[in-house]
Amino acid sequence: GEVDGLIRENGELKAKNQSLEAQLKTALDPCSISAVPTGDKSVDPGVLEEWTNRLRAATDVRDKVKQDMDKLKE
Repeated sequence: GEVDGLIRENGELKAKNQSLEAQLKTALDPCSISAVPTGDKSVDPGVLEEWTNRLRAATDVRDKVKQDMDKLKE
Protein backbone atom coordinates (compact mmCIF):
# COMPACT_ATOMS: atom_id res chain seq x y z
CA GLY A 1 0.00 0.00 0.00
CA GLU A 2 0.87 3.63 0.43
CA VAL A 3 3.07 3.01 3.46
CA ASP A 4 5.10 0.39 1.60
CA GLY A 5 5.60 2.85 -1.25
CA LEU A 6 6.78 5.53 1.16
CA ILE A 7 9.14 3.15 2.92
CA ARG A 8 10.63 2.05 -0.40
CA GLU A 9 10.91 5.67 -1.54
CA ASN A 10 12.59 6.60 1.73
CA GLY A 11 15.13 3.80 1.28
CA GLU A 12 15.89 4.91 -2.27
CA LEU A 13 16.29 8.52 -1.16
CA LYS A 14 18.57 7.47 1.67
CA ALA A 15 20.79 5.55 -0.75
CA LYS A 16 20.82 8.45 -3.21
CA ASN A 17 21.61 10.85 -0.39
CA GLN A 18 24.50 8.73 0.87
CA SER A 19 25.96 8.51 -2.62
CA LEU A 20 25.67 12.30 -3.01
CA GLU A 21 27.29 12.81 0.39
CA ALA A 22 30.12 10.50 -0.61
CA GLN A 23 30.63 12.40 -3.87
CA LEU A 24 30.58 15.69 -2.00
CA LYS A 25 33.10 14.43 0.57
CA THR A 26 35.34 13.27 -2.26
CA ALA A 27 35.00 16.64 -3.95
CA LEU A 28 35.77 18.49 -0.73
CA ASP A 29 38.66 16.24 0.26
CA PRO A 30 41.85 18.11 -0.73
CA CYS A 31 43.76 14.82 -0.98
CA SER A 32 41.42 13.42 -3.60
CA ILE A 33 41.54 16.66 -5.57
CA SER A 34 45.33 16.80 -5.59
CA ALA A 35 45.44 13.14 -6.61
CA VAL A 36 43.60 14.04 -9.81
CA PRO A 37 45.92 15.60 -12.39
CA THR A 38 43.92 18.72 -13.19
CA GLY A 39 46.85 21.08 -13.38
CA ASP A 40 46.42 23.86 -10.83
CA LYS A 41 42.62 23.95 -11.13
CA SER A 42 40.65 22.70 -8.17
CA VAL A 43 36.96 21.80 -8.21
CA ASP A 44 34.81 24.36 -10.02
CA PRO A 45 32.88 26.34 -7.37
CA GLY A 46 29.79 26.07 -9.59
CA VAL A 47 29.97 22.28 -9.53
CA LEU A 48 30.45 22.29 -5.78
CA GLU A 49 27.47 24.60 -5.34
CA GLU A 50 25.32 22.37 -7.55
CA TRP A 51 26.24 19.29 -5.50
CA THR A 52 25.56 21.11 -2.27
CA ASN A 53 22.14 22.17 -3.55
CA ARG A 54 21.38 18.63 -4.74
CA LEU A 55 22.35 17.24 -1.36
CA ARG A 56 20.20 19.81 0.43
CA ALA A 57 17.24 19.04 -1.85
CA ALA A 58 17.62 15.31 -1.29
CA THR A 59 17.76 15.84 2.46
CA ASP A 60 14.64 18.04 2.37
CA VAL A 61 12.72 15.41 0.41
CA ARG A 62 13.88 12.67 2.77
CA ASP A 63 12.77 14.69 5.80
CA LYS A 64 9.39 15.30 4.20
CA VAL A 65 8.91 11.60 3.47
CA LYS A 66 9.88 10.84 7.06
CA GLN A 67 7.26 13.31 8.35
CA ASP A 68 4.62 11.78 6.06
CA MET A 69 5.48 8.32 7.39
CA ASP A 70 5.25 9.54 10.98
CA LYS A 71 1.79 10.97 10.23
CA LEU A 72 0.67 7.65 8.72
CA LYS A 73 1.89 5.75 11.79
CA GLU A 74 -0.25 7.84 14.16
